[in-house]
Amino acid sequence: MKNQDFGDSNDYLKYVILRTLLSGGSLRLSVNWMRTAAIEAAASPRTYLDDNDKWKKLDPELYVGLQSILPPGATPKLALIESSGLLPRASFFSKLCPDGSRDRVNWGDEMIGCCSGADLVFIDPDNGIETPAKIPGSKNSSKYVLWSEIERLWLKGSSLLIQQHFPREDRDLFATRIAAELKQRTGATDVLVFRTSQVMFLLAIQNRHQAAIRRGLSTQGTRWGTRITTH
Repeated sequence: MKNQDFGDSNDYLKYVILRTLLSGGSLRLSVNWMRTAAIEAAASPRTYLDDNDKWKKLDPELYVGLQSILPPGATPKLALIESSGLLPRASFFSKLCPDGSRDRVNWGDEMIGCCSGADLVFIDPDNGIETPAKIPGSKNSSKYVLWSEIERLWLKGSSLLIQQHFPREDRDLFATRIAAELKQRTGATDVLVFRTSQVMFLLAIQNRHQAAIRRGLSTQGTRWGTRITTH
């Protein structure tokens, strides 16, 4: 996650999902931004914040809140959502994720410690879960969460929500495969996939969080329409 991408339409949808999952109880959230350095690129579009009819109904309070903290001309940065109160009962791990092998181990240890005790950990890599082409220590490996980090967080007792971009392969087949691997590696009895037009989110649910998460999905998830689909 890069500061410059904060508040785009993908960002809005992931906060919609997070707030829905949290709405069914008193779950504590920890957000691991997996923050990476900004690059020279065109700013992510935020025109959806001018299209109330299509977007506001997904989560009116969130939508108005983002409009408030991201007025025209505002500089996007993660600190805005961290201090907004729009993500209830949340803590944040914002340290830059490194590429180097040794630095990544140290970063991972610090991240695990920071996220320990949370009921739900949201993991927000630039690209998604590690691939054979991006082993730890290689250039841009910081854009991927490692399976070892996922497994350690799960063993700490947290349910996990992971953002995953679609690779260049059949999306249905990929979603089925990666969800099955997440289930196998964690031992979760329940893994859900939330899909948007551009990204998907994998949710591995600890048994003790099932009731609260299902309650939130059954009440607030009805607002999603076709913007977010559940599999």
